[in-house]
Amino acid sequence: MSPLSTVEMPSFRKLIDDILSKDESAHMKHLSRRTLGKHIQTRFIENMDELRTILKNADYVCTTADVWSTSTRRFLGVTAHWIDSKTFTIKSAAIACRRFSGTHTYDRIAELLHEIHLSFSLDSKKLVSTVTDNGSSFVKAFNEFGIKIPLLTHDEGATDFMSDDDEDDDTIDPYVGNNASSQIPFDAEPALPEDEPHQFRPKPSLSVHMRCASHTINLIASTDFTSFIKQSATLSSQHSETINRCQVLWSLLRSPKKREIMIEYLGKPLTKPICVRWNSLFDSLALIVSLRDDIITFSEAVGITNTMQDSDFKYLEDYLNCTRPLIDTLNKLQGEKNCSYGYLLPCVITLRRKLLAVKTNVGTTFCNDAVDYLIERVEHRFRDLFEVEDCGKWAAIAAVIHPQFKTQWLGCLSIEAQKKVYSVVMTAATDAEAVVLSTTNTPNKVDEFFDFGNISSTTYSELDIFSNTGAQLQVKKYLHEPVTNNLLAVDVYPVVKKIFLKYNTPLPSSAAVERFFSYATMHNLPRYNRLKDYNFEIRVLAKCNSSKNWR
Repeated sequence: MSPLSTVEMPSFRKLIDDILSKDESAHMKHLSRRTLGKHIQTRFIENMDELRTILKNADYVCTTADVWSTSTRRFLGVTAHWIDSKTFTIKSAAIACRRFSGTHTYDRIAELLHEIHLSFSLDSKKLVSTVTDNGSSFVKAFNEFGIKIPLLTHDEGATDFMSDDDEDDDTIDPYVGNNASSQIPFDAEPALPEDEPHQFRPKPSLSVHMRCASHTINLIASTDFTSFIKQSATLSSQHSETINRCQVLWSLLRSPKKREIMIEYLGKPLTKPICVRWNSLFDSLALIVSLRDDIITFSEAVGITNTMQDSDFKYLEDYLNCTRPLIDTLNKLQGEKNCSYGYLLPCVITLRRKLLAVKTNVGTTFCNDAVDYLIERVEHRFRDLFEVEDCGKWAAIAAVIHPQFKTQWLGCLSIEAQKKVYSVVMTAATDAEAVVLSTTNTPNKVDEFFDFGNISSTTYSELDIFSNTGAQLQVKKYLHEPVTNNLLAVDVYPVVKKIFLKYNTPLPSSAAVERFFSYATMHNLPRYNRLKDYNFEIRVLAKCNSSKNWR
């Protein structure tokens, strides 16, 4: 993107004059840098007002947040995501790239994030969650100022949502909650403790916190897996030697001459991994393995002494086979347009099953031990999902209500976890029904012309079958239908639709805000360093939102 002063450059004005001279009907005047800046600011304000209106009309909104640092400044980036209630497509927009001055502490993060949410009227009823990475500052900010996920527990005596029998099933009683105080209204703000006066409610106030699943998988593949490798001196030595030989190849990319030779022998340059992104390391290693024979020839041509050995390629193949399920899951969860929160639990379950399949298909000693360790770390870091606790409750509801999954994945959990899934889904259905009824049961205007006398309350009571049959019946009928990729399937059932919109609005990953920062990087150039914070935010948001489908 060129600086605004471009419009005042003689060469640019001559270019415009030449174009106008060929079209006599065109009447245009040259703009000054300041006039163009005012037009951009006016258009930006109009777009933000339009975005505020859209967010106001959305049923539920999720945000993602992260902090981006340069050598001289630090910014807090926030993106907003919601589901269109008519098309059920996920909409996204960047809403802030705010200068983060002062110390990068949890309370400062909470204050600035709260301020950004308020500027778009995102209160606790509309804002269902904020997704961030596992950084300690974010975690502490939401622990101190965030809303806890409601304790979803179903009433005693409710029926199984996959049962054809509408009568009470006594066998369900042991695992159904019967504490009336645990029932949380579908859209209610959590109550303050009785001994805490309202005026002392901590400010700022944040939403429910959900940790980025992609960042968690990155930690498993990098931090955790590195710890496993270091447990064995032989394995650690092999890993270090192999990566060092790969580093020699990647270092050649800095030389234009050797880069040209590399392209001549390999047909393409190798890719150097980014230190903070494990998936880039996987892709770089996979490329080296795929060009095995050509790399050996290339190494001899450029005179590399510490060349790749057969043992190195064998190690890399085993490493890639063990971690491939992780990279496949990452790629699935980082989608912004199609991947809602309902994908999280099925994806993590699939990850565990694919890791188990590696032992069967590969079967080397290294792979067997590595896979066992990776499965243990997946189950540990995603314990809430497998045990249906905290965020796992939200993920379970989102997955059951998602028409692509429904209950297909349920058998992969323990019996106790399956019981919890049943309980939280039924509670969500009951709460959603109350919201649907409160928004649809509006008094109709009565036409006083008609007179049918007093209608007996006992007349044709059988016609009640045409009235609302209850949330549980809606959910059961919906779940007995075949799975489908068509999200419009939830539009038939008002209660199911309400549950879907709320619990599938969050994204399982904060990759959206990380992609947003790539636009900020475009503007973090020496010629833009003198931009004021507000003008910098305008440019970054305008550039990002021009490529997003938010209208």
